[in-house]
Parts: sequence; structure tokens; C-alpha cells
Amino acid sequence: MKHLKYLLMAALVAMPLTACDEDDDPVVEPTPTGTVTGTVSAEGTGLAGVSVTLVGAVSQSATTGANGAYTFTDVPAGSYGVSIDASTHPEVSFAQTSKVTSITTMGQTATVDFTGTYIRTASITTMVTADGQPVGGVSVAVTGGPDAPKSCVTGMGGDCSVTGLRAGTYTVTISNTPEGYTFTTMTQNVTVATGESKTALFPGQRPDDPVTATILIKSVTQFGTLWPVDPDNVQGQIDVTIQVDPGQNQLTGIQLFLDDILVGSQTIGVGVA
Repeated sequence: MKHLKYLLMAALVAMPLTACDEDDDPVVEPTPTGTVTGTVSAEGTGLAGVSVTLVGAVSQSATTGANGAYTFTDVPAGSYGVSIDASTHPEVSFAQTSKVTSITTMGQTATVDFTGTYIRTASITTMVTADGQPVGGVSVAVTGGPDAPKSCVTGMGGDCSVTGLRAGTYTVTISNTPEGYTFTTMTQNVTVATGESKTALFPGQRPDDPVTATILIKSVTQFGTLWPVDPDNVQGQIDVTIQVDPGQNQLTGIQLFLDDILVGSQTIGVGVA
């Protein structure tokens, strides 16, 4: 009897232990989390201040640092869209401003980069003048800016242009100017925005020493006719047509001599060619 009693007590003790095992909670695995990171750049240069948005199971936002990098941490597993707002850099064009990615395993790092190119639609025109007249053949150098150096040479109109520039500040310098010409400045800074055109003006003066006036005889004809005059046999009244270049002189009149004898004169008033 004692032996049977002991067996019954042992069975009663064992029963609560078995019931406790059946009520244990199942093991729950943690949700994988990872990192989404990347760089926003233009032609290899990181762009700071660009807003980046992550949208999916969770939403986050960030701003690129000085090197153009951004990072989202503790991102739960799932599919995500990553987009940028590059309005802070209107001088850059992006082929894509949104991409998709996903986190599937614990500790995973997904890299999403955005690369752009600079817009080159700005231009600088240089105008070189002396006493209000265009000066051709002057060398123009455009330096210091993001798309420098570039150069051009002024034509007969005294101007030349450098196109296809990025937005920025450039230094325009002229050289190889005609001997004796003086200019207010030989260099100046020009700032252009995307798509903007600006003109750098370089006014100057011709030499102080006046240039000798030149006179070209266009025709010598019999008075009232178109018949040319024989220089070895000049008789009677004749018509002489001349072309005058005053140089830098202010002409008041013209005198015509034949064999050192004054045979004609013409007074020139102010403003008369």
C-alpha cells in the first residue's frame, strides 16, 4: 500500500509540470532592418543641400551633406521609393529623380545614387571699342569660372562671344590691343546664371597723337562731263572727286594745288562728312 501511495503522489506532482510545457509562447524572430544610403552628385562633384525622401513601410527624409551623401537607418524590411528634390541646384539636370530599392535581410545596406550633369546654356559677349568705334583683332580670354578657360578674338564689329558656359563667375581679359590704344580696364568679372547672356564692355581711346589725314583722288573729269582729263594736257574747268579720311583730325577745309598753284578749295563745316 505504501508503495502504491508513493507512486500516486509522484504522478500528481508530475501533472502540473506537463501542463506548464503546453502553455509556453512560440519564439518570434525580429523584423530585419537595414540602411538606405547614397550620394547626389553632378559630374563627380557631390551636391549639398538636396532634399531626399524615403517612402514605404516607413517614411523618412534627409538632406545631403557637404559631400552630397545621405543615409536612412533602421529601415524595416520592405520595398521603398527614394526621390530627390534638386530645386536647390537649378544648374544641374538629372535623368532620374526617383528610384526604387528594398531591404530583405538584417543589417543590409542598399545604395541608391543620383547623378546629374551641369546645364551649359550661358554665354558671355565681349565688346571692344575705341572712341566709340569697334576694334577688331583683340584677344579675349575667359578664365576663373567652372567652365574656363575659353577664348575668342574680336571681329570687325569689335565683338566676340564664348558660349556653352555653366552658371558662375568668370574673369574676362583682353590683350593684343592695337599699339598706343588705352582702355579703362583690361579685365573684369562677369557672373552669369543658367541660360543667361551678358556683355563685357571694354571702352578705350585711340593714341593721343593724331593720325595724318589721307586723301584719295577718285576721278578727274572735264567740267560737266564724265570724260577723263589728260594729266599732261589740263585745259579749262575740271571736276575733281576725292575721298577724305580725316583720321583723328578735325578737318575745317581742303585745298587743291596744281603745280604748287592753289586751284580750288572746299570748306568743311561741323558734322559734314
